Amino acid sequence: MIDIFDAARAARTPTLFGATTLLREDTSLVTDRRVRTLYPPWKYAGLQATARTARDTDQTVARENLARQVAQVAAMLRGGGVVITGTDSPIANRAVSTHLNLRAMVKYPVSPYDALTTATRAPGEFLGEPLGTVRPGTYADLVVLGGDPLADITAAADVRQVMCNGELFDVDGLLAPFVSGAAGERLRARSRPVSRLADPVPDPPANRRYWWHDPHYVEESRHTCCQES
Repeated sequence: MIDIFDAARAARTPTLFGATTLLREDTSLVTDRRVRTLYPPWKYAGLQATARTARDTDQTVARENLARQVAQVAAMLRGGGVVITGTDSPIANRAVSTHLNLRAMVKYPVSPYDALTTATRAPGEFLGEPLGTVRPGTYADLVVLGGDPLADITAAADVRQVMCNGELFDVDGLLAPFVSGAAGERLRARSRPVSRLADPVPDPPANRRYWWHDPHYVEESRHTCCQES
């Protein structure tokens, strides 16, 4: 089957649901403030339950299954196949599943470079879209990390800033609309566009809120898949 995929240049998106077993040793994705802030209570409770299961039950079989799944990914990559990391949202845990996929690949026989390529360059090339690489003609969409994911794949989750279509955002600014009370006010006060290359761009009031910052938009979007009780 792998040979057929490779020969056809067909893309495969192997969402590694079993990667939740990795939460046994590292729950940093579960306790991450971005996840705690943006997940609805019912979804966060489910993620916590998944982490407890990984911690409190025998994971031997789960690890063996995950190793076999990643071995298939590695074999496909060695054969020149196209592997794309996907979120499988809303079935899997948004964002958390992406990073667990990357970590699972690296824990078994896939290099950090190849794992990261499945989530960046490969999807853009397969879809024929100008994204996933840094070069003239591609979208000015970037993430600024606090470490080197080629040395430590967990650093891929240590996002400090995001550039979307040339506009720079920090984590505090993106979370601020969803944090209530004094804590939210402090985040909003700290979140101003910052550039180390030039003077800050003027920040008129109209630019301080975007449709994707609106909590009402997020709440309405959830209705497309589920209704919080």
